[in-house]
Amino acid sequence: MGASYGADLKTSRDTVKVTQKKREVPTEEALAQLRASRKGLVARKTELERKIAELESRRCQPQG
Repeated sequence: MGASYGADLKTSRDTVKVTQKKREVPTEEALAQLRASRKGLVARKTELERKIAELESRRCQPQG
């Protein structure tokens, strides 16, 4: 029981520390991280849209 409680307490403290570190990130750095994430997501979206269009064009073509 005591070991389990101690482990839970440590996990809770670690979670609080991570949350505090996220809050301490300067605004400009946070914006830079968000912009980088957005850039990757936009690239992925573009690639998926291209693949969808390719599949749809193949589906609409007559076979044979």
